[in-house]
Amino acid sequence: MYLINQPLLLTIAFRWFITIIAIIALSISLYTICTHLYAKYNTESFTATPGDGPVPADFSIQRAQPDLPTVDEPSESVHYVFWTGGYDSTFRVCEMLLDEDKIVQPIYVTFALDNDCEIEETCNKLWVRRNRKQEKKAMLIIRRAIQDLDPIAAERLLPTRFINQDIDDKEYTTWFENQFYAANLWPKKRKKHQYLTLAKWTAYHKTFVDVGVLGIHNQTVFAKFLKDNLKQIHYVRSNGQNPVSGKLAPPAGINYQIMVPDHPLRYLRFPLWGRSKQSLLDRAKLRGYDNILKMTWSCWFPNATNGKPCGKCPMCRERILPHEHT
Repeated sequence: MYLINQPLLLTIAFRWFITIIAIIALSISLYTICTHLYAKYNTESFTATPGDGPVPADFSIQRAQPDLPTVDEPSESVHYVFWTGGYDSTFRVCEMLLDEDKIVQPIYVTFALDNDCEIEETCNKLWVRRNRKQEKKAMLIIRRAIQDLDPIAAERLLPTRFINQDIDDKEYTTWFENQFYAANLWPKKRKKHQYLTLAKWTAYHKTFVDVGVLGIHNQTVFAKFLKDNLKQIHYVRSNGQNPVSGKLAPPAGINYQIMVPDHPLRYLRFPLWGRSKQSLLDRAKLRGYDNILKMTWSCWFPNATNGKPCGKCPMCRERILPHEHT
């Protein structure tokens, strides 16, 4: 004898089935919405490709972890550097790898650093650098050259991290500008400049990062500020010897950082402070990696037709080596 007739049992089963399907659909919808919101508001993001076409197999890109480790200075730790494929930052990459035996994490910022354009290549403003393609190509070539020169050192050059978005924090920006402009460290006509973006990234990650900057003219207020407030820090390695000539280069491992408490630039380091492009080239020759500096890219405004250096921009005028790969 049936306690429940079959039509009623089927009705109950059907309703349970519909309820389960609805719960699954709702879960999927909530997951999709949360993922979208995370992507929208997680303003610090990285990509797995350089974004200008197919990626060669030897240009592996490492996705970022949610929190990067704070870099202290033991020799076995990872050392960060903002790399553009240019002369100054490439020298620093080589110096850390080949002279200081460090594990190096390059960081490349893909968006506009010193103007309000989202994409520099399509920006209508006149004074906007348009050399992303050439910089990325230079970094590819340089990686291969380091591999050929010293395969062991090349293993310590980690995949480049690409920063695709600025960190949207108006309070930080206001604080930075008040600190920076109060001391007249930067021309007020420059509404936006690279140090804001770079300093903000390092502050959020509480991570020291090297900047390969030489072009700070001695008579500027900013140069005088750095001279008064940079402290030299030493992690000296022994004298490096050129494998061919046997000549010795000066000890490596000297760096500089700002010791002013709570200064916006406190996590930036200036390893090339007080040096010249010629002195970098001289050291590279002594250590046998000067050919790599010839592979770097400096021009801001390459010819739109043939991609060759313009020869007129400040970077072209300051360059002491010809562009080898154009």
